[in-house]
Amino acid sequence: MTSAQVSRLEQAVQELVDRRLKEAQKPFRLRVAGSVQDAEWLYIIVEPDRAGVHSEGYIDVARWVEGELAKGNPDDNVLLVPARPQD
Repeated sequence: MTSAQVSRLEQAVQELVDRRLKEAQKPFRLRVAGSVQDAEWLYIIVEPDRAGVHSEGYIDVARWVEGELAKGNPDDNVLLVPARPQD
């Protein structure tokens, strides 16, 4: 996957995350904090905008986003990885 493709996927993830969080009326935001690519998978790191938000609070959002991406392009192997915000 080229760096341009990775950038487009990161942007698509951010847009989908924003949409889903708004629909679910979650009291926090998630941001794409980066990505790591290996041979077949792209791991996109997402982190909440504040401390104290645990991944259990947004795993449903991550799964939904992964499903939406798979519908659009089943050949892209993308996983969202939760991270803690930097202090």
